[in-house]
Amino acid sequence: MLSFYLSMLQSKEEKAFVTRLYEDYEQILFAVAYSIMKNKNNAEDAVQETFLRVVKNIDKFLDKSCPKNGGYLVVIVRNVCFDMLKKASKEIPAEEISAGAAESAEDRYLDGVLSEELSFAVGRLPEKYLSVLQLSVQYGFSTRDIADILGIGYETARKRLYRAKEAVKANLSL
Repeated sequence: MLSFYLSMLQSKEEKAFVTRLYEDYEQILFAVAYSIMKNKNNAEDAVQETFLRVVKNIDKFLDKSCPKNGGYLVVIVRNVCFDMLKKASKEIPAEEISAGAAESAEDRYLDGVLSEELSFAVGRLPEKYLSVLQLSVQYGFSTRDIADILGIGYETARKRLYRAKEAVKANLSL
């Protein structure tokens, strides 16, 4: 698949850059995509779409040696996955609709309220805390891995994660 991406590029510098990104981050991006999609084929599709977006917008990666490229790629693959899930949710099979009917209205209401409160609390976080919290809680990355992905120091990642958790607790008690 890498050769397909490389065929879309003009300069040797761009090809070398995309090759390095692919080799360095393809497995991490797959892990992130799989944790969201829960399906190997869909996760692979999300990773491929991520690299297509990188190739199509290669000029937007201004500092091609930036250590934050891994963080950008994680954000891109996460957004691709969410887009894919939104598109898929519009096409709900009849079996899922009838299976969901067995759930009580009270359970659905409570799940909705709790989910809404948590979404509100997390949604109020600044981006620097949100990305660290998502990588930790949603994707299961260690603090060391988060620091590497986002191109920040270990202590910075640890403090941001702590502050994100504290901010969510404070937002939940509002």
